[in-house]
Amino acid sequence: MSLIYKPKQGIVIRRITFLCLLVLFTFGAYRLYSTCFPPAESIQYGWLSQPLTQITIPLVEYDIIISYRLFISLGIWLFSVLLSFWASFRHARLSEFLIETESEMRKVSWPIFREVVTSSVVVIITIIILGVFMFLSDIVFDKFFGTIF
Repeated sequence: MSLIYKPKQGIVIRRITFLCLLVLFTFGAYRLYSTCFPPAESIQYGWLSQPLTQITIPLVEYDIIISYRLFISLGIWLFSVLLSFWASFRHARLSEFLIETESEMRKVSWPIFREVVTSSVVVIITIIILGVFMFLSDIVFDKFFGTIF
C-alpha cells in the first residue's frame, strides 16, 4: 500500500496545501508557546514555564530555554503537522477534491500580461469616473437639501 493516496495525481496542489498548513501550524505553535501559557511567576501554573535546561546556539548566541511549555507546544505542532500531512496526502475525499481542483486549474484559459494590464486600466478608469460622479452628486444633493431644510 502506498503512503500517498493516488501518488501521481495532484502533487502540486497537495504540496502547496501541506506547506500552507505547515506555516499556519508553525505560527500557531509559536504563538501558543509565547503567549498562551502563563509566565513563570504564576503560582498555580508556574511549573509549565520552569526552565529544565538552557541551550545556546553557538553562531548566533541565541538561548533556547527547554521547559514543559516548549514540549507541549512542540507536541501540538507535531500532531498538527501529521494531521495536515494525512489530510493533504492520505484522506481520500480531500485528496480527490485537491486532484480535481488542480485538473480544473489546468483547463483555465489564463490571460496574457497585456490583457491583464488593459483590463486593469479599464477598471481603474471606471472607478475614478464613478468616484468623481458620486462626489459631485453628493455636493449637489448637499447643497439642494441644505437650501430646503
